[in-house]
Formats: sequence, structure tokens, C-alpha cells
Amino acid sequence: MRTWQTLSATIIFAVTATAGQAAPNTATSNSAPAASAAPSAAADFATDTPEVALREIGSVRATTPFCKALVAHAGPAVDALLANNARIAQDLGVLRSIDLDSSQIAKARASRDLTARWVALRDAAVAGEAAAKSLNDDAKTATDDQEKADLTSFADSLAGALARQKKLAYDMSHLVVYLDAHDPLTPEQQDDIRVELQAEVSDSAAAHDSRGFENSVPDTLGQIAKTGADELQKKTVPMLSDEREAAARAGRALGGC
Repeated sequence: MRTWQTLSATIIFAVTATAGQAAPNTATSNSAPAASAAPSAAADFATDTPEVALREIGSVRATTPFCKALVAHAGPAVDALLANNARIAQDLGVLRSIDLDSSQIAKARASRDLTARWVALRDAAVAGEAAAKSLNDDAKTATDDQEKADLTSFADSLAGALARQKKLAYDMSHLVVYLDAHDPLTPEQQDDIRVELQAEVSDSAAAHDSRGFENSVPDTLGQIAKTGADELQKKTVPMLSDEREAAARAGRALGGC
């Protein structure tokens, strides 16, 4: 079977991986075993992923050179999109659980893990974008104007979702750079800072002002990573919208094959 014909199996794999079982492991051998907490976060992401809409994409029997070209380019674009959904689900879970604060060694290990993850996400998105561009080029050769428009819309939706995945990878890289630039901070060290700040407060009322010394206590790197994961998850909303658009347009786009 060609890639597009096995799309249903690919989707099932992506849904399973989104539950934290089959997402690609891009961590180095020295990476912290933080992925165990990924399933919970992955399940949250899975609630929003349009796997139901993607299942509506039917198999295509490529019998003409034109249809074979469509299959050859649409398949890899969709495969990259679904694989990255699984990566994102797992990466959000890792960000929410990875050890960044217990020691400098743990932080360095976590940094290598997170760097490998955003690089894998970016590289897959770039490869998918290339396939989507080829699909768009195929659309230009369609002889029927409506078919050309449908194929172009389908390719554009795929490309849009993949571009958002690539942007999310770069946003994750910025978070990793920020974490790299700061020292680990344990909860115990946070408490020490809190005590020192409280001792410096002469006004007892100010000591209980949540806008006072408490806001001067820095977050741990783990807390920053969790907040970053929440922000990254918000950015999946327009990405998933593009995926739904692609799924909705696939039937008409490939109906002629």
C-alpha cells in the first residue's frame, strides 16, 4: 500500500502515541527519565487533537501519474503532521515534569533532552513543509479549476499547520535557552530566600502583601518550564484548527483520484 492508503493506520499510531506510548524518543542516553509524567499532559493535548476529523480522510487508489504524485507528497506531509502531534504531546508532559533544579548535572541532562526534542520537532515540520509545497506544486498542474482550488486549499492547510509546528519548536527552543541561562533553584533555596526577604520587611502589613516580598522570590526552573508548557499548549489551538481544515478539505481535494 502507498503512504496515503495507510493513513488510517498512521492515525491510529498517532492517537496511541499521544497517550504517551509511541512518540519518538529523541532524548540522549544521558537524559533524565522524565517522560513518565508525559501521559497525563499528553492526554490533555489529545482531547484537543482532531483525530476524529483526520479519520475522515479516506484512502486513495493512485491509478494515474497525477494521483500518484499527490499520494507521494500528501502522505509524507500528513505523516509529519501526525508524528509531530505525538511529539508535542510528549514534550509538553516532559516540560511539566523534568528535573531542572536538583543539581547542575540534572539541569545539563535535562537541557540535552529538551534540545533534542525541539530539534526533532522542527526537523519533522520542515520535512513536512517541503512535502506540502510539492503538493501545492502538483495542484497547479490540475486541469480542472475546481480540483485545482480544492487541492490548493488542502495543501495550504497542511502547510499552515506544519508552519505552526515549526514555530512552536522554535518557541520551545527559546524556553530552553532561557532555562540554560539561569541557575537551578530548589524549593528549599526558595524558602531560604523567602525567609531572608521577610526578615528585611519592617512593615508587618507589607509582609503579608502578595505584591510585596513574595513576588520577589524567583521561580524554580521547573516552575518556569511548567509555565512555558502551558503557554506552548495555548499555541496548539490555531495549529489544530489548520489540521481540521486540512481534514475537511481532503475529501474534495482527492476525490478525483
